[in-house]
Amino acid sequence: MSNWYFKSGNKTTGPLTLLEMIEFAAEGKIQETDLVREGLSNDFVPASQIPELNFNTDIDTEDSEIPLESLPLPEPRQRRGSSSLIFKLVALAGCFFLFIFILNVVTHEMQQSRDYARRLSSLNQLRLIGLGVINYASTENAYRLPVNARPTEKSPRHGWLTAILPYIGETALYQQIDFDHPWSAPVNHDIFQQKLSLYLNPAISEVVSPEGYGLSHYVGNANLFNRDQGLDMGAITDGLSSTIMILEAGENFDPWGAPANAVIPYQIMGPGNKPPFSNGRNVILADGAGRFISDSTDPAVLKAMSTPAGGEPVEVYEAAFP
Repeated sequence: MSNWYFKSGNKTTGPLTLLEMIEFAAEGKIQETDLVREGLSNDFVPASQIPELNFNTDIDTEDSEIPLESLPLPEPRQRRGSSSLIFKLVALAGCFFLFIFILNVVTHEMQQSRDYARRLSSLNQLRLIGLGVINYASTENAYRLPVNARPTEKSPRHGWLTAILPYIGETALYQQIDFDHPWSAPVNHDIFQQKLSLYLNPAISEVVSPEGYGLSHYVGNANLFNRDQGLDMGAITDGLSSTIMILEAGENFDPWGAPANAVIPYQIMGPGNKPPFSNGRNVILADGAGRFISDSTDPAVLKAMSTPAGGEPVEVYEAAFP
């Protein structure tokens, strides 16, 4: 192993190992201007000439400097946080409006389904009432319809809806009525306060009169029921299938026991009148058939269907059921 010496000023230090020389240089005890030599026979040389002492580690960058303007500019950093938030908000808004749209569609469909179910239920109730009228006429009165007054009375005591009670499954209720007194007499008060589901349209919430009587949402054709005696069904010369016998009311309901439950049909139908459903009402024709008549039906057709013997041509009635 070689011995090394270094001279700083007039002072010579050594012998040292190369490792010790390197440590001295690293600690600053040997400067690059100091003289060093290996062994005793070699000449002293500047320490900067000994590579192992690491004095020539500086890099001359004068020629390697690159002008700043020639350096490529870094690409601007995208604001990923804000753009991601905007995207999420847009997506959330889209989902919200889609949800509202679907909800409206489903709600509309459900409402239409409920309306159709109620309309169908009401039509079935009308059919049962119509069947009760026809059975009354065929059983009680030689095919004459029930009336809102007895032949010997100037003012009616009971209505046609009361007369058909035994034919709609309400015989027990019918037998409780005191027919020697008007329907509104105290003796009959409790009976006519009862609500009869068959006389109530499921689409209408009003079921009791201010006086506490059960209402009817169905009315008869006054041209058939408001007579001194029951109308012979054979006198309906316009045709049973062309004449309205019973129909749904949309407002101004009377108690089911009141003799006032009869109207001229065309006067409460068509534009300007409140229907029980969104675009029309159910009717029962004199032959017992049920039909739905639109509010847009020609008033002349409705008027023709309100008369039992008006003599209107068949084409008029066909317009009601296109």
